[in-house]
Amino acid sequence: MPQARSLQEFAPLAREAFLAFFSGYRASSISALIPAIEGSLARIVSSVGTVLQIHEKASGAVDGAIGYAAQLHFDQMWVPREYLTTEYLFGQDERVFIFETFRRWLQRSFFCNTGEYDGATWLNRHLFAHGSSSLWQQSANFSRIVVALTTVGAIESWHDQSNRVSLFFPEMNDDGKLYDSRRYFRQRRKAALSLSSNRRIRSTADWFRRCLPTTEPCYERLSYRVIASKTWFTLCETRCITPRTIDQHQTILKTNWPALALYPQCC
Repeated sequence: MPQARSLQEFAPLAREAFLAFFSGYRASSISALIPAIEGSLARIVSSVGTVLQIHEKASGAVDGAIGYAAQLHFDQMWVPREYLTTEYLFGQDERVFIFETFRRWLQRSFFCNTGEYDGATWLNRHLFAHGSSSLWQQSANFSRIVVALTTVGAIESWHDQSNRVSLFFPEMNDDGKLYDSRRYFRQRRKAALSLSSNRRIRSTADWFRRCLPTTEPCYERLSYRVIASKTWFTLCETRCITPRTIDQHQTILKTNWPALALYPQCC
């Protein structure tokens, strides 16, 4: 997304929505990205300088991408005009097939009027904006929105002939690995907390099972904090427990470490 001019402004929002989705906030993550599709299409055709309807914005962006794909299909040689049409190239060129299929999804499903929508995913801009239904909150729609935004970035690259965005998925960089790790930890924490939410707290060890992380680096940092302060008076900064000696705390940690729940805020 940062490579596409029309999506650069939405990149921080997409990162936040990504983490929110894997923390269990489906509606928040999906609703945050739905307006980004319309905004990015408007930026792609902003050079036209006239007020366009949303269907015209989508068609203008896709037409530019298809026009460039048609030139490359014939190696920029002269051909009769009828061979450059979408109808002809739809079954001849894979890139035109992708762009035209995405245009049809935008016009017939995502941007179609509320009364005309008959899709199965309920991923429709008007259903969301006018509050006509809450079925757009399906978990699978988050993945669909991510794929749609990725396709918009590719369409911009072909529309502007800038070739900034590839049609293939890129290799995961360090930033992607970091967010994938955060996604994994949030899923683990959510699962651990849901399993222990109905259990009664019977001892100090139960506090540790619920609130301490399971990763070895967090264990080392916790041990350092215990040694530095000589005693451990608080848990998770707010929940007070009885002070214990260093040996007692380290014994509790080592005994219960395999069963500890993930809670990164403790570190």
